[in-house]
Amino acid sequence: MRFHIRHALFGSMIILAGCASHDQSAQQAAEFSRIIAEGDANHPILPDDVLISAFQQHHSTFEELRQMIATDSKLHRVDEDWTDPKDPAEVGISPERIAEYRRLLAEVGCSRGFIAYPTRPGIYFISGARGLVVAGSTKGYCCLESALPLVVTNTETYSPPHAGDDFEVFRPIEGHWYIWYECH
Repeated sequence: MRFHIRHALFGSMIILAGCASHDQSAQQAAEFSRIIAEGDANHPILPDDVLISAFQQHHSTFEELRQMIATDSKLHRVDEDWTDPKDPAEVGISPERIAEYRRLLAEVGCSRGFIAYPTRPGIYFISGARGLVVAGSTKGYCCLESALPLVVTNTETYSPPHAGDDFEVFRPIEGHWYIWYECH
């Protein structure tokens, strides 16, 4: 069995390679399901209350990460095992600095890293992900100073106006900090 793994903006997208037989296809489908399930177990979507409690416990570390990301503005993504840019040294970020990011992100429960692209205001910290980039959900924290499109009182009970629609919602924690949840 061969799988091609391609990292995308919000996580991993897994694409099955060509199959030689129906049996191989069934085996690959089973392996594919196992990989997706393991990803969910390693990075579960946690309830709002659990995230708020963790944020309060690690508030100073989140602020430290926010300041580091502001300083390293050309570093757009750090995940457990990849970065954007692919070679952070090209933008002046040392391997030691990336290791420090990963240590702090794991400490706050966001080992899936952060997202900070200039075209998308805010800094997004990923605590959990389920499914694929093209059909899944992501949840974590967001530090955002601009107006939010959709603020809710609880991300767990929100339903989009039309069932099955993609959505992104924010629940205030304090100041410019929010719980962020998106489904696509």
